[in-house]
Amino acid sequence: NLGGTSNLTAANETIGNSGTGTFTHSGGTNAISNGLFIGNNGGSSGTYSLSGTGTVSAADVYVGRWGTGSFAQTSGINTVSNRLYLGTYSGASGTYDLSGSSDVSANIFYFGNAGTGEFNQSGTSTATTNELWLGYYSGGNASYNLSESGSLSATDETIGRDGFGTFTQTGGTNTITNDLNMGLNSGSSGTYTISGGTLDVTGSIVNGLGDSTLNNNGGTLNVGGTMDVDT
Repeated sequence: NLGGTSNLTAANETIGNSGTGTFTHSGGTNAISNGLFIGNNGGSSGTYSLSGTGTVSAADVYVGRWGTGSFAQTSGINTVSNRLYLGTYSGASGTYDLSGSSDVSANIFYFGNAGTGEFNQSGTSTATTNELWLGYYSGGNASYNLSESGSLSATDETIGRDGFGTFTQTGGTNTITNDLNMGLNSGSSGTYTISGGTLDVTGSIVNGLGDSTLNNNGGTLNVGGTMDVDT
């Protein structure tokens, strides 16, 4: 348990290496120079809970590397300088729940890299990245659920690169500087369903070589370029 104004500094941290681990962080700073591994090996389980005024930083964060990982953030700040993974390798499972006034940022979001990843965003939380990938490798499966007044900002988003990706938006704002790519490579699948909130795409919504579906059931859709997907 890390709270108050305490500070923890480490090169690497593993929450659930081959067994079960829990890290509760309600205040202070957890500074990791390399990697944070949550559910590191097969069969392991790790949980990280961030709340209050807690601040965590790392170069890379693996939520479910080979095992099962969970990251629950109700407030505080999570800053990842490089990559945030959910469900990194085949058989792994990673879940991230971002709520309240939380903030998370990373250079790249890899959700369902080769395993299964789920990202749930609600409240007035903010998520910021240069690249969002849902279902990166074949066998990867990821879902992103955006609701309430959550805000996602990305340079590019790809829903289904070689795997399967699903984005469900019932509220909040998803702002994309460049393109929204769906079903990028052959054999992949990408589905975006919006029923509330706002989707702003400065570039285009691009249909790749796989399957892509855009379900526009409500909300606001703003596209600066072209739309080339099944609706």
